[in-house]
Amino acid sequence: MIFRSFNKGGLKIVAVLTASLFVSACQTTKLGGEVKAVTEAEQPLVFNGPGLEGGYRSFTSGDPTGARHTVTMAHYGPRSGSLPRASMQLYQASGGMHFTKSHTPFESMKLWHYFKERNPVQVSDGVGVNPIGAIEYVVAKTSDNLSCVGFLQFYGSRTDAGLGTRRLSGYYCAPEGVSLSDADAKSIVKGISLRE
Repeated sequence: MIFRSFNKGGLKIVAVLTASLFVSACQTTKLGGEVKAVTEAEQPLVFNGPGLEGGYRSFTSGDPTGARHTVTMAHYGPRSGSLPRASMQLYQASGGMHFTKSHTPFESMKLWHYFKERNPVQVSDGVGVNPIGAIEYVVAKTSDNLSCVGFLQFYGSRTDAGLGTRRLSGYYCAPEGVSLSDADAKSIVKGISLRE
């Protein structure tokens, strides 16, 4: 990912770790002591995905790179079994930085470790709306026949060609035998919001 920062010296491009590094590294609570487990109430993400009510929830938050940027990870599962499941990552840039380059929702979804061996194939894509604003989504099928929705949303301060200071990405996978449609995808991403 590329961030742009404005300071007295002019335009400065700062390259930072890619989303794949954050996704794989932030799934633990021991990353240089800078990322820790938090309660649901201590982090900003809210997700009301179908089949996840009252189920498993896990959250971590912190600054894994020491660059004064906060990364929050949220993982959701059912009351029993392994599906449906969902994960989200919120990257909050600071210090005048903002996102200037983006993956597609499908590329972003494939970066999650969960899809490493599942070889997802894109079925459709589109744009939905949630309380934060417009959110892009993709519907995909995996090699083990799961139907999943990947999503990507930018918000926060926008300057120049910037996409915003906040990047929210993640996925939701339905129970086995359930095929998600575009209407389902729009309903799923509509359930994503912020506590603040």
